[in-house]
Amino acid sequence: MSNMSYCRFENTERDLRDCQQALDAMMDGDGEGPLSEDYELPAAKRLAVVCLEIVQALAQYADADWRDVGPEVPPSKREEVLTSAVAAMNESAKEIEAEESEEER
Repeated sequence: MSNMSYCRFENTERDLRDCQQALDAMMDGDGEGPLSEDYELPAAKRLAVVCLEIVQALAQYADADWRDVGPEVPPSKREEVLTSAVAAMNESAKEIEAEESEEER
């Protein structure tokens, strides 16, 4: 079931953290066991790809080099680059919405 647009990111962020914890536990050998081959494993693979695509898109939007958000970069720097990109995209969307609203008047 989809999330409502007003809480899409909030709910998904919680669910994504749960997935992250499950993957971390599997890497540490503390997991609940293997993922089901029919559903969970393919979904986990797709999720990993989507997460990477999101990070790449944000880095590109921020006009940042991929190395600016790579694992060798301090987490605070990665967070700054990515969160700044999200904030800038949101501001751009607000401006577009305001222009469209103005045009309708």
